[in-house]
Amino acid sequence: MKILLIGSLRHLSGPEAENFKKAARELGVALANSKHQVILCSTSPSALDRYVLEGMESSDTPNTVQLYFPLSVPNSGSTSTEDGIDNDFINSLANIIVHPVGVGNGWRPTHVRAIRESDLVLAIGGKERGTGSTVYSAEVLEKTVMPIPTFGGAAQSIFADLRRRYTEKEQSEMGDRYNENGNWGQKLLDLCVTVHKRRPMAINRTRDLLLNLAVSIALLAGFFALLLPDPITTPVQALLLSLSIAIATMVGSAVRETMADSPTRWPSYLSIATRSILASIVIYLLAQVGSLVLNNDPLSITDSTELKTLQIKLAVFGLAAGLVWESFFSKLGEWAKGAVDSAIRSE
Repeated sequence: MKILLIGSLRHLSGPEAENFKKAARELGVALANSKHQVILCSTSPSALDRYVLEGMESSDTPNTVQLYFPLSVPNSGSTSTEDGIDNDFINSLANIIVHPVGVGNGWRPTHVRAIRESDLVLAIGGKERGTGSTVYSAEVLEKTVMPIPTFGGAAQSIFADLRRRYTEKEQSEMGDRYNENGNWGQKLLDLCVTVHKRRPMAINRTRDLLLNLAVSIALLAGFFALLLPDPITTPVQALLLSLSIAIATMVGSAVRETMADSPTRWPSYLSIATRSILASIVIYLLAQVGSLVLNNDPLSITDSTELKTLQIKLAVFGLAAGLVWESFFSKLGEWAKGAVDSAIRSE
């Protein structure tokens, strides 16, 4: 498991700050003796990362860590290592190989890059601006986050905010006070493994997938229902044909959304319906134009059998339009812009 560590002791002082360092070193020893990969973003004297590295260094087990750092910090004229990389400290590590990964444009892209690389984000202490934004970004990306409230700071407030994501037993263990003789680091690491197996930050998409499936079935039922009646007048036939295309387009869109990372929810269906109606009109008009060009005659929709055959044929185009939604409307926009430009030039 790849574990990103984030946090600091900047809000602490005196004995509390010393306990923070001891706990971080103890966690470092546990990580050094595990098979987990450690990801860091700082070697600042106030950062959790530094004391975890000190703990890992004290172990006889050789280790490697990934260290993400910003190549530049916008609007900052500081050359201090307070928020950056202490090369002297890194070079002093005999048992740890540090793989530095430089990221441009400041700390936010650096943290996001580290989050994407990780499986779990472990936060202890810290402030809202750095630790807080990183943990909430990880939550949005559905990474497992472990805000440990023991040493206060941003991690404590985040724990209060997200505690419902954890079981009562996990909440109790996450809130355990640090005890030098209690094997705190190893227990915390074991808890991280247990929580990660549940993936509490992952969104349950089953309900949305079932919604899309139900909508697709309803739309298909409506499509086949439109094939049953024998329309009397040409306007009714044209309306049924357009509705068939629109329904097929919505089915294609629902199928596409079901396969997407973030399936469509109820509010989005109004937009889909509007675009499907637009797509049906465009496809119907294009079919009429094609028939005029190829057959010198408009579409034959007076005969019931011909109408149903045409419904099915054009529905295939509607289905394809729904599946390749963005490309369809992009090409449609280009065509419309070209038509307008041509009309302007011809005047």
